[in-house]
Amino acid sequence: MFDSVAGIASVWKDDASGLFKSRTSPAPAARKVAPAASARSKPAPRTPAPSAREAARPAPAPRQPAPAPASREPAHQAPTHREPPRPVLAARQTPPQSDKQQRQDALRYKEALAELRAAREALATAHKQHTDALAAAHKQHKDALASAQKQQKDARAKLSELDSELRKARASTAAALKERDQQAAASAAQLAESARQRAAYAKLERRCRDLDGELARLKESKASAPSRARIAELEGALERQTEVISQLRNQRELFESRIARLEGELHRALSERDEDAARKLDQALTRQGALLLELQQQREADEERIAELVAAHNRHSEERDAQWAAKLDQALARQTTLVARIESQRAKYEERIGVLESDRRTLLDANESELAGQLEQALARSDALAAELDLQRSEYERKVARLEAEAREAADHQEARSDGETDALRQELEALRTAQAELRARLESSTAEVEALRRAQLDERDAQSSRLEALLTSKTEELESKARELAAKDEQLDSTSKQLDSTSKQLASTTEQLDSTTKQLDAATRELESKTNELETRAQDLASKDQHLAKLAAELDTVRADLQTERAARLEQRDKYESMIAQMADRHRTALDQLEAGERASVEELERSRSELERSRSELAQLQEAHAAAVGSLTQKGEATETRILELMLRAKTAESEASRTIIELEAAQETIEELQGRLAEAQAYAERCRALEAQFGWEIVETPGKEPKDG
Repeated sequence: MFDSVAGIASVWKDDASGLFKSRTSPAPAARKVAPAASARSKPAPRTPAPSAREAARPAPAPRQPAPAPASREPAHQAPTHREPPRPVLAARQTPPQSDKQQRQDALRYKEALAELRAAREALATAHKQHTDALAAAHKQHKDALASAQKQQKDARAKLSELDSELRKARASTAAALKERDQQAAASAAQLAESARQRAAYAKLERRCRDLDGELARLKESKASAPSRARIAELEGALERQTEVISQLRNQRELFESRIARLEGELHRALSERDEDAARKLDQALTRQGALLLELQQQREADEERIAELVAAHNRHSEERDAQWAAKLDQALARQTTLVARIESQRAKYEERIGVLESDRRTLLDANESELAGQLEQALARSDALAAELDLQRSEYERKVARLEAEAREAADHQEARSDGETDALRQELEALRTAQAELRARLESSTAEVEALRRAQLDERDAQSSRLEALLTSKTEELESKARELAAKDEQLDSTSKQLDSTSKQLASTTEQLDSTTKQLDAATRELESKTNELETRAQDLASKDQHLAKLAAELDTVRADLQTERAARLEQRDKYESMIAQMADRHRTALDQLEAGERASVEELERSRSELERSRSELAQLQEAHAAAVGSLTQKGEATETRILELMLRAKTAESEASRTIIELEAAQETIEELQGRLAEAQAYAERCRALEAQFGWEIVETPGKEPKDG
């Protein structure tokens, strides 16, 4: 339109200089409107003052109003009020027209000029509104992009903090389990020692009863002086045995008090560890809920921004250029290809994660089965060793009983013998004590072997735990590598933002070119006004100007037809863009629904993990109660305590496996949260692409004849 007005001004300039040349106005070139265009004040149309000759003429007679100019008619109707060209040619052959006809022609020309000025002002107003709206949309897009990047960084920082806290909780749980195993081993050793002490105490009590019986028999027999000496010796031995028994009783009480204290400390430490783990888990779940709420709010804010962008697009869709349709199709194809590539990569990653998860579960099952087999073998070896020890102990007891019976028989038959026989009896008693000491040494060595076997089992279990920890570390490193890949994708998004900034700069340069064109148009307008004043003084040439007015009317009709064609094309383009935006909004809504489903699944997974942890905690409490009951019944059960301790260790191992399974499930929940964060990042990137495409709808292409259209 601007070029058409410039062409009309050039034609009038040639007419004023006497050069009646017919120029073909150039085709309207495609323009590109950029943001930050300044508003310009346009001179108001003014009516030129009448010349002196027209003022000296008498007032004309009343006449009919002149018909409306041709430019006021729509483009699809044929002009009905203009004179046909044949009377115009006839007027050229006749003498000069009258003043009345000249004034009518001058009025028609002024009306056409006023209409041209009004059209120019309307175009300038539309241009200003379009540039202002485009600048506001571009600024809003940049602000939204910056806020989305900041929110994404904050969310990643929060996720890293949660990951570190989960690692700390896992380390503290492992340390507490190890400490509990050590305390259980120490309590088992103390229980074994107390059992040995009780066995020795029982043997000494039996021996004391035997000596008491022998002393009573000696007193009843009223033996001679050697017998009395024997009785005194036996009484001294009895006193010594009584002192030893009292010492053993004191040691037993000391051991029992120490065992009770250690058990109380063990229960207290386990309860504190469980409370600490539960508190940490509740804190982690609270933070996860806050993060999910924040993500929900961010999603709502994104939906509001998208709705605002759609409303802005609907407000300014009529001023967009039709030449962006091909570019938009290409961009959509590239975006579709990129989305397909990302989906394929995500599918590959999910498949690989599934394979790794199955391998990990297989390895854990194999390790658990191997540990169970080793534990069963160790229990079998321990049972065999206990049976062998029982056989040896029964054999030694039979030997001691036989020797004691022989000693009693010898004492009955040799009450009146000499001191030499008493020495022989004393030697036999010393041999009996030596055999008892050897039996005690054998029992201690057997107990040491059992303790060494238990320590070997504990070391093997610690090595297995270290291997599992190394495997967990390798999985964590793989997750960190995936996080680095996501960071690389974020850098690609930053580069895309930089490209958008460069495009904005190119738009600014195009705006400057448009400003220069507007200045040229203003100069042409001023020249047009000067020529109008000159034409008012040349009323005698109005007859020759009819032909030029006809040309102007034809050009106006052409411009009007072009405007209507362009308007129809832009309306069609607006409908197309609106359908595309509706499709994008549907896809975005589908992605948000998927994100909500993933969030609900993660919350359910966390609830299941919490219930499993509570179940393991209740099982641990049951184990503790069973352990307390076993400790309370140690004095009645005797040798069965070691078997009970082994059962408790097996249950503790089961509880440890349950705790490790709970930790693995927590890690799976963390992986699910990271996957949800990745989906959220993809949704945000998709929303940013939508906003970028919507901002691109207001851009236009600068086209050079003979060349392909290009961006910016």
